Amino acid sequence: MPALRMLLRALEDFRAEYTNFEQILSYYELFYRRHFGKMEDLEHFLRSYAACHKNIYKDNIANYLTMIKYRKQLKVLERAYYRLYKILSRSPNVHERRSIRRQYFKYKRLHRTVRRNLRVIRKKIMEKEKELEEVAGTSKLQEEPLAPEKNKGQEPSASREEEEVPPEENLTLGRRVKKAVTNRLQRIWISTRRFMRQACCLHPPPAP
Repeated sequence: MPALRMLLRALEDFRAEYTNFEQILSYYELFYRRHFGKMEDLEHFLRSYAACHKNIYKDNIANYLTMIKYRKQLKVLERAYYRLYKILSRSPNVHERRSIRRQYFKYKRLHRTVRRNLRVIRKKIMEKEKELEEVAGTSKLQEEPLAPEKNKGQEPSASREEEEVPPEENLTLGRRVKKAVTNRLQRIWISTRRFMRQACCLHPPPAP
């Protein structure tokens, strides 16, 4: 089967240590996410990455795309051989039953390997997405102005400080008022005495 041979070749060539996750995640953050938003389809992301990079065979991108392409077919083969194995489980033909069983477990292992490899790269991208969302949320909170807190122990405002007069100034102001009142009373008393003197010195008017 040509499709199966291509998948087997991709799995043989695949080396996890060859995957340049740093470059892949950098591309996701700086380019893909800005143009396409959050990744929803891994195949779309890998094809976009492959279009911008030449060494897709060196960093497993071509192998990832091959796994995605034939993953569904591999799943169908696994299920088909599982059903066939169940049907032939009571067959008297032991050789045929064992052959089907070997094929079933072969496709099952292949399917598990493909899912594991794709799960790793998808998880890396999702972790990067979560990190970017947390950074964006933190930046948004820092940009929002903080509401003024009203506490009982809060320091008085500048206007209140201006209205309140220190005790020294209160004493000075009281002395000024007292002095002004005293001077006023003295002037009134002097004017009253002068008026009384003039009244006493006047002669009574003649009788009619």
